Amino acid sequence: MPTYNALNPHQNYLENSILTASKSELVRILYRVALQSVRDARQALAAGDIGTRGRAVSKAGAAVSELICSLDLERGGAFALELRELYGFVQHRLTQAHLRRSGEMLAEAEGILETLRQGLCGAAAETAEQTATPAEAATGGGLIPGCITAAQSRVLAAFSAC
Repeated sequence: MPTYNALNPHQNYLENSILTASKSELVRILYRVALQSVRDARQALAAGDIGTRGRAVSKAGAAVSELICSLDLERGGAFALELRELYGFVQHRLTQAHLRRSGEMLAEAEGILETLRQGLCGAAAETAEQTATPAEAATGGGLIPGCITAAQSRVLAAFSAC
């Protein structure tokens, strides 16, 4: 369970953001984490910092894993299945990029994630007051107010570990 930490206001803000987020906001947070982690991995690769690159690739992979877990395959249908395949491809590229020390593969993973982020977040923003979009259906829709979901707990744990 999250606790207040007077010495780390950034962590407190982050925890509060995650705990009060809707599912669509959690997806946006996961995209931000994945994209920033891939950028960090690219910088670490350029700097020759293997440890930082490994941690960044792991963090990006964990965020993509959470994106996979957020998919509702029943409600999302073919769209959710295609997203799952793309996320799997991104995870594979991240792993291969780390093993092969490939900035090109990291850039490819980043490009795919950015395209998906723009598409999903754009669709959600355009229809915020309307019926669920395929993207919202694929990621499970709304949130029960006042409850910490399993997804929020996992996101919070992922942030706390970093």
